[in-house]
Amino acid sequence: MRGRMEDGFLEVKKHSFKKYRMLEKYVDACVHFQRKHRNFTYIDTHGGSGKVIFNDRFKDGSIQIAARIAHDFPCYVMEIDSDRYKCLKEAVKDFSNVIPIPGDCNKKIDNILSKIPDWKFAFCFIDPDALMYERNGVCCHQLSWETVEKIAQRKTELFLNFPLHQMKRLIGHYLKTSGSTTYEYEGALTDFFGTEKWKEAGLDRRKLLELYISERLEVHYKYIGATLVKSRNVPLYYLIFASKHPVGAKIMRDIMRKEWGQLTLAEFDEVFPLERFIFE
Repeated sequence: MRGRMEDGFLEVKKHSFKKYRMLEKYVDACVHFQRKHRNFTYIDTHGGSGKVIFNDRFKDGSIQIAARIAHDFPCYVMEIDSDRYKCLKEAVKDFSNVIPIPGDCNKKIDNILSKIPDWKFAFCFIDPDALMYERNGVCCHQLSWETVEKIAQRKTELFLNFPLHQMKRLIGHYLKTSGSTTYEYEGALTDFFGTEKWKEAGLDRRKLLELYISERLEVHYKYIGATLVKSRNVPLYYLIFASKHPVGAKIMRDIMRKEWGQLTLAEFDEVFPLERFIFE
């Protein structure tokens, strides 16, 4: 999860680089297909500040990582926070293929998708750091299921941050108060899942993940994988990958396997089938 801001720049923790490494490896794989088909687009729904701060030093954030590799296909990046957006715009000014867009991704996604021809393929990095955005007098949901579904109906693949830590915190508060004083929290959870069935899953992280996969993503994607990211053994978020093609699934499964650890199971394909591979 992302931390405090200094002059608009986001400070990240060590675990964020697992996410960035996986993103970099997959975008690099996309470039090989781009050279052959010339049909790729990159979408980043929560671009942050472009550059991020780690141990008091600037590092490349997601959009810079993607744009540096995918220099010959368009990269759309959104950011709702005005301070972050100023930093983001400055960070990508030298990348002619990057189109920065200020505002709420839930409101901007229709316009962006309308710019992408139906025959083109889009790899979408969806990276909310929480369920709610509250800053500068603005309060809204960071990501709605409706937005994900609009993306999923197109020729796309997803790499999505499933913000488990905050999700469980809000659900815990909901359960503790019997739902009597948590209208905003309840609304954010329902909007994210697109259903109220999260109430049945409670605080069980695997049930929450299965709900999102089985009743939401599986409607549109045949191949789905995820890896659990922890810090000091505390589960923070799942990174979910969803694709309609086995080639993409094989590539991301291998990336996740290497990040998780060199698994040498003889029955690897049985334990981690392409249709559903979960590393946790």
